[in-house]
Amino acid sequence: MKKAITTNYNSPLRAHQKEQTREMILAAVGTILSAGSTDTVTFAEVARVAGITMRTIFRHFPTREELLSAFWKWQLEQTGGQTILGPSSIESLLDKIKEFFESLDAEE
Repeated sequence: MKKAITTNYNSPLRAHQKEQTREMILAAVGTILSAGSTDTVTFAEVARVAGITMRTIFRHFPTREELLSAFWKWQLEQTGGQTILGPSSIESLLDKIKEFFESLDAEE
């Protein structure tokens, strides 16, 4: 009996494409939310806006709750809010708060 040969090959290109797809999905959620509420965020609508299949979305986010949770975290990172969570000093915190509010003003 022959044994199957398995390899643990990690493709940098595949990892990059996976991250790009994830970004497309999260950006599509943002587009949908800018025109409506969280009720309008469905896998079918995200797939339509992102131009991908629902199956692709499920590969990245098995549930709607995971999708929305990832979106809020991603949005916070996009606006610089994540840096507020771990400042090294009070001065750094104050600077980051100012930057954060300025970034919110730039985002509708």
